[in-house]
Amino acid sequence: MKSEPQRQVLTLMEETPALVDYAEKMWFRHEDALTAAITEELGLTEPSDEIRFYVRFALHIQLIAIREADPEPTIDAGFRLLDEGWTRYREAGAATTQRRG
Repeated sequence: MKSEPQRQVLTLMEETPALVDYAEKMWFRHEDALTAAITEELGLTEPSDEIRFYVRFALHIQLIAIREADPEPTIDAGFRLLDEGWTRYREAGAATTQRRG
């Protein structure tokens, strides 16, 4: 549970478009590092389009969820959808879909 001062600050942030935009930019600054980590984990030399999309969508799930009163179901729903496609990608052989130069 958040304290009243925390709720006030969060409300101000959520109702100020420039602050929302800034927070999203700060969150997405992790996109390249996460993409590189997954690429390395899969043993690829370059990230595939699928990896790039997975990372972008995974980061976006959090941004959607924080606007909900109870974010956990939103996060669960987002990753259920995302992970189904990711599983198919992995089963199809991630290396065969490596990004073309």
